[in-house]
Amino acid sequence: MARPIESQLYRELVGSCFQFIERGEREINDIYESVKHEFPELCDDEYLCPHKPYESLYNYEWKHSVRSALQSCKIKCDNVSYSGRRGYWIFS
Repeated sequence: MARPIESQLYRELVGSCFQFIERGEREINDIYESVKHEFPELCDDEYLCPHKPYESLYNYEWKHSVRSALQSCKIKCDNVSYSGRRGYWIFS
């Protein structure tokens, strides 16, 4: 179960449909950077992913919220789509 901070980030992202992201094709690390710039208080770099903490020292739980929100917005919003290339999303 996600902590309240990650749940809040998810709600903010889905509510905004990522309108703050520059239009065009974006790589996931650029998306993370934009999210962290827009919602710094909701991106906790101290809390590693509890599901797979062994995979990476930089696998923060808030990034799961970003990826989940992207998947939701792909269905709910007209401006977010998967590019077909791993790690790349299109914002229109």
